Amino acid sequence: MKKLLPLLVLIFAGCSPLRVHEISPGLRDGLKQPFTLSVSSDPQYLEGQLSAAVAAQAADLASIIPSEEGGTVKVGFRSNPSLTTDTDGQQPFMTDPGSSPRKRHIFQSAEIEMTIMNGKKEVLWRVKYKYEGRNDFKASYTQKPEEAMEECVKRIFDILRKDISLQPKGGAR
Repeated sequence: MKKLLPLLVLIFAGCSPLRVHEISPGLRDGLKQPFTLSVSSDPQYLEGQLSAAVAAQAADLASIIPSEEGGTVKVGFRSNPSLTTDTDGQQPFMTDPGSSPRKRHIFQSAEIEMTIMNGKKEVLWRVKYKYEGRNDFKASYTQKPEEAMEECVKRIFDILRKDISLQPKGGAR
């Protein structure tokens, strides 16, 4: 059993949706300064919606106003549609009128990365989150990049709020 435990930990860690998760001890105090927001998105047409979604989620945590002296919040989002087909136990190419056709599902695989830096360009917080719309137990097949973006933004801010609440006030973690 002792030999299997490290293997199980490796497998579980490899399946985790978080890839990068950095937390500075000064995160809570660092969020008191103003931040400039910088976003990039693929597909590019989502940049405006991404900017609005991040600003709305950050409203109760930090001031997102352009400031040369303050910090920067950088957010990058990327989404790729994928197609999956399912059969309902029937042969996929049966011509029998009683057989059911294959079901096709379009789902979004997405990845979002958010970095919060203070005015000195030191990383206060960073997370990189991978979202698989097909395998998500909380949602049905996410079919549009807009839906995947909203879900990703919501989840990274849930992580940020949790990290802030875990930090002791005025001290390091």
